[in-house]
Amino acid sequence: LRLFVQLQGLQLDMQQLAHALGAEPDPQSAVAVAGLLQAVGLAPDTRTGRWAQLGQAVLPVLARRRDGHWMLVGQVQG
Repeated sequence: LRLFVQLQGLQLDMQQLAHALGAEPDPQSAVAVAGLLQAVGLAPDTRTGRWAQLGQAVLPVLARRRDGHWMLVGQVQG
């Protein structure tokens, strides 16, 4: 999550954010992750889809795997 936020040009202090939200956010909850992103000034959009649809998404994307872990999906140019 921190890397995703930094790629957007912002900084994330998890302790400060947890204090502002009043609790430690649940990293397994898509709603909690979207709330964290919104709290730092981003406009998250949550969607459900298949991996094949990632090619049409605006990158970078935080994608949740079936096992509950999160993965940062982006594109490297160079």
